[in-house]
Amino acid sequence: MPCKISVKSVAFRQYHLEDTMRKFKTAKVLFAALTALSICIYVAAAEWLNPPPKGVYNETNRVLITPEAERPLGFVVLGLWPSGHQYYFLPDLNRMGNVGPEQKRRIMEQFYWLNFEFSHGDIIQYLPAYTELYVALPDRNLVKESEGNEKGYFIGYLKAHCNFTDNDIKKRVHFFYSAIQLEWAQDSCKIIGRVGRDEKNRVMIAMSEGDMDKYVITVKTLVRTFPDVFSLKQLGSGISGEGGDEDIAWTPDNKVALFCGRHRVTQYIYRKTGNYDEMAPVTQNQIEEARRAYSEAFFGLPVYFVPEKVLLNPDLGSKETFHFDMFATMLPNPGKGTPRVFIPTYRYLNMTKIFDAVSNLELDKNVVRKAQSEYDEAASQFKKIGYEVVRLPFSDHPVRNPVNIVKFHNKDTGKYTVMLAKYPDLLPMGNPNTPQARVQKALDMLAADTGRWQDNPDENNYNALLKTISGLWDTMDLVAKLPNPIYDMDKKIVEKYGYRVITVPSYAWGAGGLHCQLLY
Repeated sequence: MPCKISVKSVAFRQYHLEDTMRKFKTAKVLFAALTALSICIYVAAAEWLNPPPKGVYNETNRVLITPEAERPLGFVVLGLWPSGHQYYFLPDLNRMGNVGPEQKRRIMEQFYWLNFEFSHGDIIQYLPAYTELYVALPDRNLVKESEGNEKGYFIGYLKAHCNFTDNDIKKRVHFFYSAIQLEWAQDSCKIIGRVGRDEKNRVMIAMSEGDMDKYVITVKTLVRTFPDVFSLKQLGSGISGEGGDEDIAWTPDNKVALFCGRHRVTQYIYRKTGNYDEMAPVTQNQIEEARRAYSEAFFGLPVYFVPEKVLLNPDLGSKETFHFDMFATMLPNPGKGTPRVFIPTYRYLNMTKIFDAVSNLELDKNVVRKAQSEYDEAASQFKKIGYEVVRLPFSDHPVRNPVNIVKFHNKDTGKYTVMLAKYPDLLPMGNPNTPQARVQKALDMLAADTGRWQDNPDENNYNALLKTISGLWDTMDLVAKLPNPIYDMDKKIVEKYGYRVITVPSYAWGAGGLHCQLLY
């Protein structure tokens, strides 16, 4: 029997259908609103937890000029030594005519790993997990010592000593070719900030054609190899882009300024006139001319040359303190107050003698006096500008000062962070049990066993050499844990002012510190 549907029934069903549609549309609107709200909350939380770098946005040139300490260390550029090079601490491997290919490969690889650790410290392990590495491989056509094994050796080092997986290397490590052994990557150019406001936008690199030719070639190759990551700003040949002698930082009046060591002025004069004497006095007019030129090249930033008084009276300065990062590092105040500058000092330790950690010889008292004078002049100028000046005591050659650091704003923790090099304690001199003496003893053993192996590369000597190499790594691990009273004092001072300190085990050799080695 067919079902009869009344008009009333149809109307009832129509009503319920329309009511259901209304409820559905209301729910859809509510869902959309909640989704939008969730997105806003997520974005706000992301901004709060991982804020974009702070700086000054130059509207005309569309560049976010970012103080170095505000950058998250999302990337670093560093260089590798050529694999056929004679390494600074390690025995010469020039007598391997009787050595089999497998023994030769493995020992050369081990020496390469050791050299990277000695020349860079243990810095790779202490970079944030999000930091990407842009690694300069020596171009065999331009760096004659290169044997072309650097990439494989370095990947092996990352796996064996830094716990990198294949996936880490794929995601975080990028290679390009360099015209030079890029030991001091910071000096090759100057990072200004980002093109645009977005952290994902390209990094702007300022470079000068007037700087060292091989630096110019290398920086151009970096930008050409990774055009989606880096962009290039030409400073003009009269202006230097030597990054170790330049810093971008907040000033006490909440502006962003360019700070340069005094040698940028003497370089400017030399490039203009052809006459150069780093210890000759310059005039105030020459200083002002250089200031205007640097400000124009760096988007109109205020420019300070430090210590300016030493430019007028070079007797107050030192030939040993030739870069800004050897006598000053500036950090924002975590408490939102006056920004700070950290400057080294030989005072406050009551030491009558200062020893060089590499040579173990007493530093000439005139070298110490001149360096202290430059430190004090810098401190005086920063005080006049309005900075809070903090002095960090140390006892070594000026090249291994405690302000040559890596500073960044960690995007995971939201804290201003300092990577501070901890060298093996060398005091008291003559004590065979100091950390520095232990490292030297292990190196002496390595030299002896390397010589025996090269003279007679049989299995016994080969295995003995491998055991000595393993023992050297053990010594380095042990020494990294041993105290260094002066380092501990500096760390405590920096932490007292609210910064997080990451200790980077490092080794005294004839070159600069952590800041010199990384471009970021």
